[in-house]
Amino acid sequence: MYLYEYGKDILIVDCGLGFPDQKQEILGVERVLPDFSYLFDKAYRIRGVLITHGHEDHFGALPYFLSEINIPVFCTKLVGGFIKNALKEFGLSVPLYIFSPEKDIFSLGAFEIVPFRVNHSVPDSVGYVIKTPIGKIFHISDFKFDWTPVMDLPFDMAKVSQQASKGALVLLSDCLGVNNEGSTQSEKTIADTFRLLLSKAKNQVLITTISSNISRIQQAIDVSLAAGRKIAIIGRSLKEKVAVAKKLGYLKLGEENIIGEKKAKNFPQNKLTYLVSGSYGQEESALFRIAYDDHQSVALQKGALVIFSADPAPPGTKIFVDALVDQLIKKGADVHYYDIQENLHVSGHASKEDLASLISLVKPKFFIPIGGTLRHMHSFKGLVEEMGQNPRKVFELSEGQVVEFSDNQARLAKKIKLKEVLLSGLGKIDEKTLRERQRLSQSGVVFISVSLGKEVGVKITSSGFVLREDYPNLFREVKEGVGEVLASHRKRLSDVEFLETKIGERLEKFFLRTTGIMPTILVTLHSNTLEVL
Repeated sequence: MYLYEYGKDILIVDCGLGFPDQKQEILGVERVLPDFSYLFDKAYRIRGVLITHGHEDHFGALPYFLSEINIPVFCTKLVGGFIKNALKEFGLSVPLYIFSPEKDIFSLGAFEIVPFRVNHSVPDSVGYVIKTPIGKIFHISDFKFDWTPVMDLPFDMAKVSQQASKGALVLLSDCLGVNNEGSTQSEKTIADTFRLLLSKAKNQVLITTISSNISRIQQAIDVSLAAGRKIAIIGRSLKEKVAVAKKLGYLKLGEENIIGEKKAKNFPQNKLTYLVSGSYGQEESALFRIAYDDHQSVALQKGALVIFSADPAPPGTKIFVDALVDQLIKKGADVHYYDIQENLHVSGHASKEDLASLISLVKPKFFIPIGGTLRHMHSFKGLVEEMGQNPRKVFELSEGQVVEFSDNQARLAKKIKLKEVLLSGLGKIDEKTLRERQRLSQSGVVFISVSLGKEVGVKITSSGFVLREDYPNLFREVKEGVGEVLASHRKRLSDVEFLETKIGERLEKFFLRTTGIMPTILVTLHSNTLEVL
């Protein structure tokens, strides 16, 4: 999520979901949001949100953001279809403006927006020239040069060249592929891989890719139909994206060639290709459930051909994909994935030579590499230096970092303080909850049930915490500790919540001192008569 500010005007480019790292995944984090708090008291200044393309890491946080601040969204037609679906789940209705990157130019406050066509692994992707009173900003998120795209127009070099001819202040460029030599291949080359693999398939075929990669899905469909196979679409996200792309005319698949999920079970399996969601090994995905015999409609047959056709190593996913591949192999499937075959996926990101071409085309005064990790940004800086530019004109930004431009000068300004915003299940997780989950995962939990009557009764149970045999007096000492807390707070014996907190604090210290481990302590107080204490 990128913010541009000039005077009283704020423009936003992209509003994406992040994905948890392995540690966060273990603790139940499902998604990571941008921290919107900087904008809450500035909502009246925001002129709109521009979305670059239809991947969730660029638009997926919109429902959460627009629940807080209702502002217009600007995007291309296919991206608009995906966004409408996402907003519908939240019951949101916001102004959604669909533009043509070939025809439309529009103004948002002090910013004049000139969109232009780029290529990526989802059709209808764009970059933006953002004209400001102090110069032109070229914001080019995930892109590559594809001169033979499957269902798109090529990168609009002519428009970028024309816009850059009178000078460019700064280029924000995708840098994820900077360490790959040469140029990125065309998406069209995937069809040859699919054709070769399907020509040898005698049984079921399952192909998995990310649900928004409509051009990849179209190629899988075309090759399957040519091989005499019908198509079954399995998985909610895939069904939704395919439905949107079909409705808007991006995807060509006649109803006569679609076999419904329920009918697929009894359809000749050697005449069927399953398009299945779950290319990143997600635990609740259709492919995961199929691999573990837990899918109600699809039973994996021995010898089934399974093709993983997606980015092989997005952050935090490889361990889950590897585990899913192992399970499919264990079930007897013939699995084709990144470790054994390199041509199952074509990157949507520009390689080193492509990035050099873009830099030569735009010739900006300053550079901001985006979309990669620190190592990718650093390599992009090295590329700029190789091309004879001053590396000090490259800003490698961390989250919340601000660059200020004036009079053809640029400097780092005061950083915005940000916090992690984590999603789990239906709600957000704060840092305190995450720390508690961390403790539970490491030390377990001890339940202390205290009954108060003529005598104090204490019952101890635990989960994930091992009560060691060399502490035979632990129960007695816990009971004594509870008694001491009650005795020292005689005047507050009716305040059950207060007593439970004090007992928990006392026993956490006790367990740490006696066992070297501090489990989470949950205390429940049951009182019949308190006067006797």
